[in-house]
Amino acid sequence: MAIFHQPLADGGFLFTGVGKNTGTEIIHVGRKGDVLAKAVFPAEALTPVQPIDDKDRTFQLASTGTEKFTVITLNKDLQEVKRLSERHERGRIYTAYRMPDQSLVLFGTHRLPANYEAWVMKLNPTLQDEQDLYFPPPNANIWIRAAVPLDTPGDFATARLVAPSNLSWKDEYEIINGREKKGAGIGLTAVHVNYNEKQQ
Repeated sequence: MAIFHQPLADGGFLFTGVGKNTGTEIIHVGRKGDVLAKAVFPAEALTPVQPIDDKDRTFQLASTGTEKFTVITLNKDLQEVKRLSERHERGRIYTAYRMPDQSLVLFGTHRLPANYEAWVMKLNPTLQDEQDLYFPPPNANIWIRAAVPLDTPGDFATARLVAPSNLSWKDEYEIINGREKKGAGIGLTAVHVNYNEKQQ
């Protein structure tokens, strides 16, 4: 199970656990360790959308698959209040951020016919306007495994999983899931994402 945590303004944390066959569970834990709210999405693999703006109090979860990409907005009690879905290119999301203009920046992998490539996708708040940045071969950048915002809004540091470019997508899949190494390494890159500062 993958577990994500997000610090909150009340001094607590939002913990999100995603299991391969168990769906997603999200828990709001107070600063004293008490459970304030809990929600379960049994049939959906979701990742938290982390806000760039410290004043942003919206709780959102995003689907890890992009063929039918879904964003779920929750209230403070972790009850679903809004759901948007749009179809996009085939891929998987590992890390998601929400910009001050409410656009989304998603980091993960794009599924090609023969292999995978590291991918950044930016979507507007309605999920309809898509902008993409790919990290194609020759370096066989498979997956952006982690991304963190830098001091300047729109700047991110990314860590990519890199492997030899002559691997099949099945070999790459084994590397992504930690079952094969075959010369895999890490690539670090800074990425800048434009957003509408007037809509903050």
